[in-house]
Amino acid sequence: MKANREWRLALVLLISVIIGAVLARAATIFTVSGTIDQVSRNSAQIAFFANKPFVGPPRYGAGFKLWPADTLFIATVGGTIPITIDGKKAGFADLKEGQAVVVQYYLVIEKNMYCAATRIDAHTASTGKKQPAQCKPERRR
Repeated sequence: MKANREWRLALVLLISVIIGAVLARAATIFTVSGTIDQVSRNSAQIAFFANKPFVGPPRYGAGFKLWPADTLFIATVGGTIPITIDGKKAGFADLKEGQAVVVQYYLVIEKNMYCAATRIDAHTASTGKKQPAQCKPERRR
C-alpha cells in the first residue's frame, strides 16, 4: 500500500515537472544513480541498472515514462560535459565498469528519444576487501 502511494506521488511529481518544462520551454535535468555495467567508447555511452526509479523515453511512442528501479539506463555522453571521479576532474576515457555513478541528464526529443548526460560524478569501485577488525580483549575486574 505504501509503495503504491509513493508511486502515485512520483507520478504526480513527474507530470508537474513535464508541464513546467513545456511551459518554460527548457530542458529538465533528471538524476539517476547506479554502478557502471558497460562503457561503450565507440558510441560514447554508459549503461547501468538504476538504483531508483528514473524518467526516460517510453518503449513505444512519444512522451515520458517513469521506469522502475533495476531497469537498464543508457546515456549518451558528450565530449564537453563535466566528469569527476572521486571528486577530481576526469574524462570519458577514465570511466570504467564497476564504478558507482550519479548521472545528471535530460531527455533529447528527436526522431529517436534518448538520455543525454549533462554531468557524471563517479567513485572508484571498492576492492571488496574489508579491513581486519581491531579486537580488544575485555578487561576483567
